[in-house]
Amino acid sequence: QSNTELSDEKRKEIQELIKETEKLIAQKQSQPIVLGAETEFISGKCPVFTEYMTTGDFDGDGDTTEVALLQRFLNRHLGSQLVVDGYFGKATAFAVKTFQEIYSEDILKPWNSDHSTGCFYKTTKVKANQILGCYDEEFLENININHSLVVTGKVLN
Repeated sequence: QSNTELSDEKRKEIQELIKETEKLIAQKQSQPIVLGAETEFISGKCPVFTEYMTTGDFDGDGDTTEVALLQRFLNRHLGSQLVVDGYFGKATAFAVKTFQEIYSEDILKPWNSDHSTGCFYKTTKVKANQILGCYDEEFLENININHSLVVTGKVLN
């Protein structure tokens, strides 16, 4: 199985997450939806997560569409019991921090940091995708963290 192919079980889980995310987005926008429309995940392609997210982001705000997907992932993977509402609030940030701490070797260490941030950024996104069967070989093998990407003294990771 190549790095860009997903197992049937992972594909089914991703499809369920996408459908729930699309429903939430449609509810917020009060528009009809077509489930599975124009999504690369249905075909089993990686990565699952493509966006950077942080506190205050919400699905339907600009290009943000993956907050509910992230919340479902954290609920399933960590047992976080987040309300899946598509809003990246304090509870989601706390769950992301927990995720970063659990996988600190892969998420924090490349930044030479031992502090979780709660931002769903480069290494956090890569690790979540890796857990879902989307190993980002190019990124992980050629890791070149731009240390200028620091916001108010905190690394985003």
